[in-house]
Amino acid sequence: MPGTSQGSSYPATVSTNPDDELDVALAAAKKRVKQAEALAADQRGSSFMLPVAESAYTTVNAWTGRHDWLNQCRWAIRTPDGERLRKYHKVALPTFLIAIVAIAAFADSRTGRDVAAADRTIARHAGIGSAKTIQRTRAILRALGLAVEMARGRILTGDEHYAAEIHHGGRQHRAASRWALTSPVWAITGAAAERRRKASDSPAKGKSRGRNSVHLSRSSYVRKKNSPKKINHQRARAREATRHAPNPIPRRPRPLHLQRAAAELLRIAVTLDDGRHPGSVCDAIESAGIDTTRWRGRDIARALDHDTRERGWVWPHRSQITDPGRLLRWRLARIDFTGPSPADRAAEAHADRVQRAAARAADRGPGSTPAGRAAALTLFRRSQKAKQEERRNQNRCLG
Repeated sequence: MPGTSQGSSYPATVSTNPDDELDVALAAAKKRVKQAEALAADQRGSSFMLPVAESAYTTVNAWTGRHDWLNQCRWAIRTPDGERLRKYHKVALPTFLIAIVAIAAFADSRTGRDVAAADRTIARHAGIGSAKTIQRTRAILRALGLAVEMARGRILTGDEHYAAEIHHGGRQHRAASRWALTSPVWAITGAAAERRRKASDSPAKGKSRGRNSVHLSRSSYVRKKNSPKKINHQRARAREATRHAPNPIPRRPRPLHLQRAAAELLRIAVTLDDGRHPGSVCDAIESAGIDTTRWRGRDIARALDHDTRERGWVWPHRSQITDPGRLLRWRLARIDFTGPSPADRAAEAHADRVQRAAARAADRGPGSTPAGRAAALTLFRRSQKAKQEERRNQNRCLG
C-alpha cells in the first residue's frame, strides 16, 4: 500500500529493517575497534600499559640515559636526604642498588618512560625475593624526584581490555602502575660534581713506573728556585704563621626559635629541601624580617600557600628549582609579616574566651565561680557539723 511503512498506515520514524540494524551495529563495532587500536598504538613490551596523556609529560624531565640515571641514583641515595629515606623505608643499600638496575631495565632507553612492569616482575628480574622491596625502592625514588608515577595501577575498562588483546593477543584484566624515570637538575649536577671530584682525586695516568723504567733524579729536572729546600722553608713559615695567628671570632649561633621555624618550614614545604644545610632558609627568614617568636614554620608555609593562591601562581617542581634559598627569599620579600601572626590571633581569641567566661560567671553570682563553690561547700559542712553536735547534746540530756 503506498504511503505506509511495513504494511501499516502509520509510518514509523525509525526503520525496523534488520539490514539497517546490522549496519548500525557494524558501524559501532568498527568505531570500537578503532578506539581499541588507538589505545594499543603506543604500547610497548609484553603487557598493556595504562594510557597517559602526552601533556602529562610536560613537567617531567626525561632522563639523561640509563647509565647516567643509575649514577645519579647512587649519588642521591648517599646524600643525607637519601640516607634518611632509605632507613625510613628499611631498604639496605646493596638491595637498593640492585633494585634500581632492574627498574631501569624496563624503561624506554631514550626517555626513561613507560616503566609498566609489576613489582613481582621486577623483583623476579632482579633476583629479589619480595615484591615489597621494589615497592619501597619506588617510594624512595619518588621522594627523591628520580621517578614519577604517571598512572596508578587499576582494573582495565572494556575498551582497554580489547586493546590489550590487540596488543599482545592474550587476556589481561589488570595493569600495573606506569612510571617515568627522570633526571632532576640537582641530581645531574651533584653526580657530575662527584664524578669530577673522584677523577681529580685518582692518580694521574703514567705515574706508576715499571720495573725496567728509567727514573730521573729530582735534581736533574727541578729548577733551582723551586728546590725542595726552599719549598720546605716556605711550608715551615706558613705553619708558623698559622700557629701564631689570632683565633677567629666565633660566629654567633642562630636563635633556637629561628632554627625550629626553618626546620618546620622545610618539613612542610618539601620542594625547598634540596638536602643542603638549612642555614640558607634561616638567612632567608631573617632577611625578610620575620619574628620567629611569633611566626612558626607552619604559619610561614600557610602564608606562602595563601599568597600563591591569591596571585594565581603554581609552585615549580622540585627538579626545576636550582636555588631554593634564593627563591624563598624572593617570595618572602613580597609577603607582609608585620601584622598579627596566627599564634597572636589564637592568643587573642583565648583571652577573649576567658574574659567572656569570667563575665558569665560574674552574672551567675559568686556561687558559680570555683572560689564561691568552695566557700559554699565549707559553709554547708560547718552547718551540718553544728546540727550533729546539737543532736548529740539532746541525746545526752534525755539519757
